[in-house]
Amino acid sequence: MTPPDVILALVTGITGLVGAVTALVKGFIDARIAHNRLASIEEASRGMAREMAPDHGASMKDSSVRTEDKIDALGAAMHDIGARIHSIDKAISGMRDDDRQTRADITQIRADLSDVRTTADREHTLLRAGIDQLKERRIP
Repeated sequence: MTPPDVILALVTGITGLVGAVTALVKGFIDARIAHNRLASIEEASRGMAREMAPDHGASMKDSSVRTEDKIDALGAAMHDIGARIHSIDKAISGMRDDDRQTRADITQIRADLSDVRTTADREHTLLRAGIDQLKERRIP
């Protein structure tokens, strides 16, 4: 081998060696980054696991149970309010029916009263005429 060929082979070998070392360092760095990311994900998941387990008050699980209980209570209250509104609506409907009947009764009473007045006026006129006739027959 000639000296230029040896130098070329040496440079090629060194370049390959540098490439291999670079790849190893990059792989080590990537593995370290992946390990750090995995560690932070594991830590976060442990924190989430703690929050999702009941601990008698402070966890998200306990908070969500309290919230769900309050929502259930509000739902029951809304149902009760709906039933009361329905009951009140029926009562108001009954009052409206009573009001219509009362108005019809008043109209009938007015008509009857008008008939009584007419009859009373006629009877009064007849009585007055009878009294006048009796006065004329009376001997002074």
